[in-house]
This record gives sequence, C-alpha cells and structure tokens, in this order.
Amino acid sequence: MSLSRWAVGGYLALVFGSGAMVGALSHRMYMVSTVIAKPAASPDEWRQRYMTEMKARLKLRDEQILRLNILLDETRSRVREVHERHRPEIDEIKHEQTMKVSSMLDPGQKVEFDKLTKEREERAEHDRQLQQQQQEQQEKEKPAVPPQGPAGSPEHDLL
Repeated sequence: MSLSRWAVGGYLALVFGSGAMVGALSHRMYMVSTVIAKPAASPDEWRQRYMTEMKARLKLRDEQILRLNILLDETRSRVREVHERHRPEIDEIKHEQTMKVSSMLDPGQKVEFDKLTKEREERAEHDRQLQQQQQEQQEKEKPAVPPQGPAGSPEHDLL
C-alpha cells in the first residue's frame, strides 16, 4: 500500500504540529514564575500608605490631615475595644475546636498535638506582648495635638 506524496506530507505536518504544541505547552508550564505572597501590612504601614494617598490625591490641608489623624486614632481605639469585648467568645470557639480535634486523635497523635498547641499558644502570647509593646511605643511617640478654640477644633468641625 503506497501513500501519495500528499498523504505523507500531511502526516509529517500533523506530527510536526503536535510536537510544536506539546513543546509550547511544556515551555509554558516550565517557565511559570513562582508567586511569593507579600506579608500583610502592619497597621502602621497601612496607615502610612493611607495617609500618603489621601494627602496626594485629595491635596489635604494641614488641619484636614490633623482631623484625619484624630479620626484614625478614634477608629483604631473603637476597633480595639470591640475586639477585646469579643475576645472571650473567640477564645471559647478556639478552645472548642481544639477539644474536638483532640478527641478524634490517637493517643500518640494527642501527645504531639498537645505539644503543637502549647507551642502555638506561646507564640501567640509572645506576639501579643510584642504588639502591646509596639502600641505603647507608638503612644509615646505620638505628637501632641495643639489646642484649638472650640470653633476651630477638629471635634467641633465633625459635628
């Protein structure tokens, strides 16, 4: 059975085309770059970026910058209060989860799980203490708000 020149050429083109497609897909998969997630910005970094953007885009005046800083401080304080109010409830939910996980483990797994849980609690406590120290340091470094008359005070203007 003899193939015509057209059939042979067609088969060669088909083999060449499928090779090119496999090569292109392989190259694409091989050359995919790894994505590295940036850590979340700290509250201070977020605030600095926010203030920079607000100043630049809105062309805020000095008294507006002062008022915005006061608003951000008040908001931060209120959010902390809410978080602290709900901390016991959150801790209870976490404790329930830990107990449920522990109840499904084998005795050998429970020993390792207890060590892992203790390590996490120690890290969390260390992080809380570090965050508390940073907050105290920020409070010390915060510039004093200059006193203003009642009509020009930022609180009066917000009413």
